[in-house]
Amino acid sequence: MSSCWSFQRLFIGYNVELGECEEFVYGGCNGNDNRFWSLEDCQRLYPRCTLPLETGRCLAYFPRFGYNIEKRQCEEFIYGGCLGNRNRFTTLDDCQRTCEE
Repeated sequence: MSSCWSFQRLFIGYNVELGECEEFVYGGCNGNDNRFWSLEDCQRLYPRCTLPLETGRCLAYFPRFGYNIEKRQCEEFIYGGCLGNRNRFTTLDDCQRTCEE
């Protein structure tokens, strides 16, 4: 959050720790360029398929699919149930339609 609150507006910003775009309230000053009017604008700058495959911090066992940018293909990995990032798909088909085409 910025330090001023003369102007409050909901924006979208990229959260580096989570690896995804999320809403935040901007107060109007001391901001930076990580501020977008729409989720689409943020995601266009931080594409989903370029993010690393990430299990997350939790210890559940959910088979998921993500795009491996080095191999240039979707592959299965285990998602722990929390955190991680947007490079996570329920099905191989969803991953391939989004990232390989």
